[in-house]
Parts: sequence; structure tokens; C-alpha cells
Amino acid sequence: MALRLYQPLRHELVKREIEKAFIDGTMGVERLLHHLECEGVRIDVARMQKVFISLKEKADNLRAACITCVGIAFDPDSPGATTDALRRLGIWEKMTRHVGDPQLEQLAGEHAAVAAIARYRRVRRQANDAEALCTAARNDRVYPSLSQMKTLHGGLSSASPSLDEAFQAGAVRDKRLPGLLGGAEAALQILQRTCGDEILRADLEKRTGSGDFMPGAMSIDGLGHADVFLAITVGEPEPAISQRFLIRRDQATKIRNAVASRYRGLFTWVDEFRRRSTAQGFAEIDGKRKYVEGLRSSDLDRRNKALRSVVRWAIRY
Repeated sequence: MALRLYQPLRHELVKREIEKAFIDGTMGVERLLHHLECEGVRIDVARMQKVFISLKEKADNLRAACITCVGIAFDPDSPGATTDALRRLGIWEKMTRHVGDPQLEQLAGEHAAVAAIARYRRVRRQANDAEALCTAARNDRVYPSLSQMKTLHGGLSSASPSLDEAFQAGAVRDKRLPGLLGGAEAALQILQRTCGDEILRADLEKRTGSGDFMPGAMSIDGLGHADVFLAITVGEPEPAISQRFLIRRDQATKIRNAVASRYRGLFTWVDEFRRRSTAQGFAEIDGKRKYVEGLRSSDLDRRNKALRSVVRWAIRY
């Protein structure tokens, strides 16, 4: 079957002028990921054990805090107990289903008690991921499943175990993977160089380390400005920002307006890049092309999703 598909697929790659990019880029990455799955990814296990201990302690503290915030003795790890507690508070009135993590995150912006539960569960999951990675390590290597096909923009993903916490902690010793993954800080630098916004450049230069950089803007639940800023830049809607950062929608709107007002050069570039990608039917930057299904779709949601994906691809975020 693969041989039968080769010629029509190659014809389409040539037609779109991306054959070389596909062979050198996509397939080159695929070979690297296959190699790393077989040979293992080197990680700093000692550092990850410290990360796990820190996350577990934070989760324990958040667990106690969310019980205090709710004001009812319950088990925040139990979907049933959490649902019953929120029903008693009048927050969750649906009687036929338990409240899950997506529902908690949707409600978090409007209810402090729900936000406390959602924060605890997130940190607990992070601690579980860090522990699973440490447990899976053999001779300072782990053997995850790696993919560049899970997202429209070709972002790298990992599972069994997830490498997310290791990347966050700087514990991945194989430097080829962080280069593929990117991350918030790398995306910020790519974005500034690409858009040429001098105000953004000056703000980034003034900060110390990877700290906050948007004057007058709020930090959210310990997250620096980078992730909030990039979510706004790629065009995430207010409901998605509210759910991701556990803030009210009016807060998300206020932050978006402040960012768009300050960094006009950036958003002029983003708007032009999106417009050009829609007109061409593909994104193009530095001589590289990216085709994403939906750029010309009549379905507005599908088209907006595709436009967010091409901006993510451009800044490797």
C-alpha cells in the first residue's frame, strides 16, 4: 500500500513545492524520533526526583487549601465527592453526571472554590507525571512514544511517560529534543525577531531571567507572562484563555486589550501573516511552507483553529 501511495503523494508534494522540506524536515524529525524511542531519551533523574518532591508538597498544600476554600469536608480526588460538594454549594446542579476536569476549568473563573479544586488537580497530575517519569527511567533514560502528528502545527508530543515536566524543569539532557519542542521562552524570542516590534524587544530586554515583562499586567497563578502573552498572540479566544489560566472572562478580555494596545507592531504582523496565509492557502515564513487543513474553510471555527495553528507553527510554540 505504501508503494502504491508513493507516486501520488510525491506528486502532491512537488505541486505544493514542499518536497524537499518534507524529506529533510518532517521525515528527518521522524527518523530522529524513531531513534530516540529505540535508544531512549537521556534525562536528569536526580533533578526530576526533586521536581516530584516539590510538586507533591505543593499538591498536598493545595489539597488542604481547596478543602478550606470549599468549606466542606470532601475528597477533591473523587469525582463523586467533588460533585456532591459543588451541588451542596449550588454551583453544579446537573444531577445526572459528575463534574469532570474540563467542567471545573470552565467554572473556575466564576467560583473561587472551583478554581482551588482545579489548581489542585492540575498540580497533582503534574506530580503524577513527574513520578511516572522517574519510575520509568532506566540508566537515566526513558523510552516514551514521540509524535509530531498530534497537532495541526506539527508540535512535538510525548506519552508513556510524558516528557512535559522534564522539559519544564530543564531535565532533558538530549539537546535535540528541546530544539524541536521550542517552548514559551524560545517562541517569545522567535516572535520578537520575526515581527520586529521594538516595544516588545525593549520590554523583553528589561526583564531579569524569564520573569514578567508586560508593564501593568497581572501574573496568573504563578505563571509568568510568556504563556499568557503567547496564548493571546496566537489568537486563543477569551473562553479558552479563561479556562486555561483559571481566570474570569472579563479578566481575559482586559489582558487581551492591554496587550493588543501596547504591542501594535506585533499584532499588525500577526494580522498580515494570517491574512496572507488565508489568501495563499498555506503559511510561509523564511522560505518554508506549512499547509494546514481549514485555512479556507467556510466553517469559521475550523478556519480560526487553522489560523491559530499557522501562527504556532511560525513561532514554534
